[in-house]
Amino acid sequence: MGFVDHTILMFRKIVYSHLPFTYKHLSQERMHKTMLYVMFLIALSLVLMCAASIPQLMGLPGFFQEQLGKFETFKLDGQVTQSDPIYFPEDNPQIVIDASGKEPYGNELFMLTSDYLYFHLTSKPKRIKVSNLLAPLNHESEVSKIILAVILFLAPSVLFFTYFFLLIKYALIIGISSALLFAIVRVMLLIKISFRRTFNIAAYAATPMILVEIISIPFNPKYLFPLVRYFGLTIYATTTLVYLIFLVSGFLLVEDGVVQGFVEEDSKEDPVTRIGGK
Repeated sequence: MGFVDHTILMFRKIVYSHLPFTYKHLSQERMHKTMLYVMFLIALSLVLMCAASIPQLMGLPGFFQEQLGKFETFKLDGQVTQSDPIYFPEDNPQIVIDASGKEPYGNELFMLTSDYLYFHLTSKPKRIKVSNLLAPLNHESEVSKIILAVILFLAPSVLFFTYFFLLIKYALIIGISSALLFAIVRVMLLIKISFRRTFNIAAYAATPMILVEIISIPFNPKYLFPLVRYFGLTIYATTTLVYLIFLVSGFLLVEDGVVQGFVEEDSKEDPVTRIGGK
């Protein structure tokens, strides 16, 4: 199966995850494939979040100008002396700070000299006088563009760390939910169901929650009614309720299949291909 086929399969799983009656098939998925699905879902959600953020990004320069206008006075002393330039990283530097005037501009992403700040984030490099930066209230438009350029420069790193932060968050939610579900089913209800099935049910049931929460990040999602915030992890009442509904309904349908014996424990065929009689 090629890359395109794998991608199509992932999108099919996203659709089927919103249909609990398909969980009797999705629950047969191999655990490592389910983990890959969750990783793909988080990455896709971040891409959709970035797309939804474009209108806000386009309005940032005006927003920064408005905020700078709230200062009555804002002046900085730009006296800096250096013996040698600072490079980051040292090999193939993308950020250079050189108040000594020894280093000519060489198309780095950012270069700060005693006279100019150079930045190259678009097709052509641009520059702004340092004196303008030291008096931002007199040059709100230029300073706002610099702030936006810095945000765009940092965006890939922020997205990278956000991805792993969210991966940890949802891995904990899915792991705890599947463990609790497994314990309740095996100990209290005495139903023989594998941990793989409970894990898969918990993972696919999290699809609506993951999509809504991540795409809503730029919009300060108060409408999701935050319940708990701990170490930056926010639990929302609305999406948690939806998650529990999908989790319970998905389990009931899978449990019915296990009891009646029509859910196969081990099949080499991809479970998704059997949905809808395919």
